[in-house]
Formats: sequence, C-alpha cells, structure tokens
Amino acid sequence: MKILFIFLIIIVPSKVLSLEKAMFPFTIDEQVKEAEDNETFIKETSKEIIKDDYWNSPLTKLDYMLMQIKKTADKTSEYLLSDTESGTVLDGYFEKGMYLKKYRKIFGTYKKQEVENYIYFDEAKGKIIISFQIKELGKAKQPMKEICSSMMELYMGGLHMPRQELIGYSYHNTLLKELFRGGDYKDYNKYLEKIAKNIVYVLSLTSINQKSMEKRDEEIFNMTCFKTSKDSEVEFRKWSYKAKE
Repeated sequence: MKILFIFLIIIVPSKVLSLEKAMFPFTIDEQVKEAEDNETFIKETSKEIIKDDYWNSPLTKLDYMLMQIKKTADKTSEYLLSDTESGTVLDGYFEKGMYLKKYRKIFGTYKKQEVENYIYFDEAKGKIIISFQIKELGKAKQPMKEICSSMMELYMGGLHMPRQELIGYSYHNTLLKELFRGGDYKDYNKYLEKIAKNIVYVLSLTSINQKSMEKRDEEIFNMTCFKTSKDSEVEFRKWSYKAKE
C-alpha cells in the first residue's frame, strides 16, 4: 500500500489553487485603502534622537551592572509569585485577597497578587536603589512590620539579589559576567565592593482587609521598609485609609 500511495502522488498532477480578491463583509472595512507592497506609513522624518547626545552616549559598566541586577530582581519577583503546596510564597504572609461576589463571575474568586521591581541609580545620592512594590495582598497574618523586615532579609538580602557587602565570589558569579576580562576574581573586588556598599533596599507591601464581600468596605494598609547599608537598621514607614461605599 505504501508503494502504491507514493506512485499515485507522483503521477497525479497537483491542482492549481485559484486566488481571487475577497470582499469584506462590512462596507466600512471595504472602504479602507488597499495595502501596497513596500508601503511606508512614516511620512515625516526626525533627527531629534539621532542628534541628541544623551541617547547616543555609550552605556557604562555601571549601566551594565544595573541591567544584571534587574535580571536578578525579575527572578525574585517570579519566585514570590511561584506556586507552593499552600499557594504562592506570599500566601505564607498574607491571606488571599478576594473579589466582591458581584465581580467573581468575571475575575474569579481570588485577586492576583502584583509584584513590581525598580532598579536605578540615584545620581544625587550616589546610590543604587533596589525597590520592590507588592500589591493586592490580603489581610496580614502577622504584624506587617515583622513581615516587611523578614521578607527583606530573606528575599532582598539573599536568594537571587546582591547583598550589601561582598561575600566570597557571589557578585563575580552572578553579576560580573561579560565584564570579566581574565585575571583572578580578586582583581575585581575593589570595584564590586563599591557597588555592594552603595546598594539600598526598599520594600513596599500593600494589604487590603476586606470587611464585606457584598460591597466595597475595606481598610488599606501599606508598610514600607528600607535598609540603606549593611550596618544600618531597617527603617519603616506606613500609611493607611478606609474605603466604603
């Protein structure tokens, strides 16, 4: 049967596919101008970016380092939202936030936690800011001050993120990458130490304590903690308000 099938394919001429212009079902679509080959939609040219020194200056080694730190921050964000046996990592600290009953057919029962990170160099202060903002958290299972301090120690001063001090070759292995140009790892210590001791951690947690599932009646709490150096104490700031229909 296989031999016969191959033979038939060879001797039976292929059919020619007929292509004709199709009319759009709606008149308003049919009135749109026909696309032309190699047509450009850009009618005006600009030299603003080309002639701007800021956008045409080369990236520095510091810029490269910030991009590597950003990659580690993204890994940490993913980890915080990763699934465990009892939910996400964040569910260990906060109850699951829930949508009001009237919205659940559209959005589902539970709210999706949000983790955003921002990595930048503060020119005025000369510091590298590593900032995480976590939102849509449910009711806190313990004091938010304790949660903020604990999460900063575990996930910002550890895990994927660079520490505020040079320990072993952790910086070399995770951040140096293409900047390594041979020699011994220790040759780069004096440069990497300047990065490590000028990192500032910032962690912002926003929790919603829902009083009703029928209408908006909730308390919103924010706890922000920050650590400016290896030897500094963790500092805290807070804000809160009530929202009620």
